[in-house]
Amino acid sequence: NFSMTIMSNIIIKKFNNQFLREKKKSGKYQVINDTLLIVKVGNYTDTCYYKFIDDVTNVVQFKHTLHGEVIEPSYGIFYDVDSVIYSQSVGSVVRSNAFTDSLAMIDSTFKNIADKKLRKELEKEYQNKLNEYKKTLSFNYFKGRYKLINNELLLFQEDSICFGKVKLVKDGINSQLVPYYDMEGTIDLISQYTHVSYASLQKRYDKAWVEYYHPKSNIRKEDLIILIPIHTDSFNIQYINESKYKLCTTIDTTLVRVSPFTRSAKFKNKVGGYYNTRLKSHNGKEMFYKPLYFIYDKAYELYDDYTINFKKEYTYLISDSVLFVVVDHDTLVDELKNAWKSFSFSYVNNEPVLFGAYSRKNDNQFQFYFFFENGEGGFYTSKTNDYKQIRESVRISSTHLLNRNRLKEFTFTSSEDFLWITYKDGDYEKLELFNFFKGVRNKKGSYYLLN
Repeated sequence: NFSMTIMSNIIIKKFNNQFLREKKKSGKYQVINDTLLIVKVGNYTDTCYYKFIDDVTNVVQFKHTLHGEVIEPSYGIFYDVDSVIYSQSVGSVVRSNAFTDSLAMIDSTFKNIADKKLRKELEKEYQNKLNEYKKTLSFNYFKGRYKLINNELLLFQEDSICFGKVKLVKDGINSQLVPYYDMEGTIDLISQYTHVSYASLQKRYDKAWVEYYHPKSNIRKEDLIILIPIHTDSFNIQYINESKYKLCTTIDTTLVRVSPFTRSAKFKNKVGGYYNTRLKSHNGKEMFYKPLYFIYDKAYELYDDYTINFKKEYTYLISDSVLFVVVDHDTLVDELKNAWKSFSFSYVNNEPVLFGAYSRKNDNQFQFYFFFENGEGGFYTSKTNDYKQIRESVRISSTHLLNRNRLKEFTFTSSEDFLWITYKDGDYEKLELFNFFKGVRNKKGSYYLLN
């Protein structure tokens, strides 16, 4: 049996003492020779160098097990056999506390004030302000397992995945923990296509949070920008280097790239932020679809006040520079050619989006084919050129403005070259698209797109 005890120090009181109570570990050992032992405790194994001092004192030195306290430039307390409390911010808090305490001890601040009563009031007020400031000082830390390999401290998440590492530098009897990268802090997240800030990435060692902001929340108040959070996602984080991280969920992992110049970051193959979306017909016509707010793996519709409507949740995916959004069982596709402006979905369920109206005059009769974005449409005949009613019907995707006696309604599907029409009375018709979708034709003639 052996036990390891943490000694008192200047920082230990700032941590929860339940982490640092004396713990005794039972295990097995193997004698290699008079100065070398192999110790095994559960899954932990290490080499111990043994030294006999006298009948009272014996010393062992572990090869890979650290013990005690390392203060600068980042901080660690090593305890148990493979556990560490590591913090990159506690040192600055201790220094700030010490500086504040030194200010409180200066008795000359108000000594020139003759009025004793006023001097005591000012001293009390000054002390209260210092105490209030000290209350605002806080730090973060990681508590968990570590492994020492080639003077690198590997830090492990609860699922035994290494999420980061710290350099252990030994200088004689002193040691330093030199971080390779910041494991604390907040970074702005920039939208992949509009290049505006829409969220913040908050790092806390093995955990990270993305806090998304209201798209209209850049409100200035007394020269401050007020950001209104509307949703938060949590992740496990793994650090690759200073400018690359992996954010992991239970089902997905994505890469985050950090710009060293702007200290902002972008998700790889994720959208992020507020976008207006449009439907773009292959004949060049466009119509407003709906505004969507993209987070890590979902897209949402918004209420009128721009808050998220969590009842209208859609999944999305970016693959080979193409955006796929699944809305009400339909897959909308944008080839991302002008994504900096808005998303324009030009395919639905692998079919080209087509809407608009086509017309021709046959003898003394005007004929119209019109197509709605929902896959419905109609064939309309009239002795007058009712193009205004037809155009408005396409805009509102409704036939209630038209004379029902002159109308044959249908559903349709399309490809790059053809339209297949099924009328409600059972008739079937095939139309050919030509002139870059600006015209359709059948055996009776050609119809041209209405402006």
